[in-house]
Amino acid sequence: MIGREKNKSLIKYDLEKFIGERDLGEVKNFIKLKKLNKASSKNNTDAFLIQTIRGVWLIDTEKQNNENLIDLWGSGDLRYHSKMTGDLIEVSGKTFKISPGDGSSTKSALAVGKILYDYNFSIDSLCSLKFESRYVERSDFIWKAWLQAKLRPEEHLLALLETSTKAAFEESILGKASAFYNFILTTHRNLLVAISEVGDINLVELPKIKLEIEHSIGRSTVSCGEHKWATTVTNESLYKKIKEIAGLDPADSLRAIGLLIWQEKGLKKIDQIHKIFEIIQNIESATTLDTITGLVIRNLKNDRFESEDTPEHFNDLRGEFKEFVSSN
Repeated sequence: MIGREKNKSLIKYDLEKFIGERDLGEVKNFIKLKKLNKASSKNNTDAFLIQTIRGVWLIDTEKQNNENLIDLWGSGDLRYHSKMTGDLIEVSGKTFKISPGDGSSTKSALAVGKILYDYNFSIDSLCSLKFESRYVERSDFIWKAWLQAKLRPEEHLLALLETSTKAAFEESILGKASAFYNFILTTHRNLLVAISEVGDINLVELPKIKLEIEHSIGRSTVSCGEHKWATTVTNESLYKKIKEIAGLDPADSLRAIGLLIWQEKGLKKIDQIHKIFEIIQNIESATTLDTITGLVIRNLKNDRFESEDTPEHFNDLRGEFKEFVSSN
């Protein structure tokens, strides 16, 4: 049983043991709560919200054995109330109080848990993005969980740009909630996605065509087919850079984002460009020129050349690379 009089490190050990015995995955976070007992009852008792890589649970230390473990998103009656003196969680007819400083981390844990629950998704660990770029404006734990749950194995994220357009959620554990959409550009799809602070999701599938941008002072308007949304006050330039890529096929879109990074950062981001061309070479529509470009980039990344790569051979490769750049 998880005791109430232990220090934090011992509590963490007990929680990890408790969760491990039930094969619920590695503990990523735990938050201490207070179970609010009835006025006629004695003191309030401790409880813990546990976020693992497979979901989010609540442990009621007043109960024994498996009775004390509540699958929050599987309960069907979860509610969250924001309060000045400490937020409240209601579930299975019980009320649990969150310390005033823990509201944000609690909602983040609930959001990740909801994503895993809604997508019936279980992971051993969250994978990092295949490559980094300045066109990904959100990379927190919630978005990484959603991307890993939603993207197909052959699909790669090219851009994730914020918008100033909101989505409303009428049925949320918060009651009513809202969140800003984000534009998601992958090798295979264009999407608008909004994720609330507790994991409600609104997803709009967009046509795979280039974006149109109507400039205005402050926030500009972006169009993709019949769908429109507003940029933020700072990222119109990012939308302009990727607007054509939104209409390209997987291989061409990767080539284009790699070229953008090369033009902007050159050798400073050669490792990221190398990763992109490694991905391209595993795509069915990859060409011989992709292989040549990948070889040049690999050599630039390693800052050395193999013995068979004579200066004359490298000059030929460099010429091929220049031809690739000028043709795109």
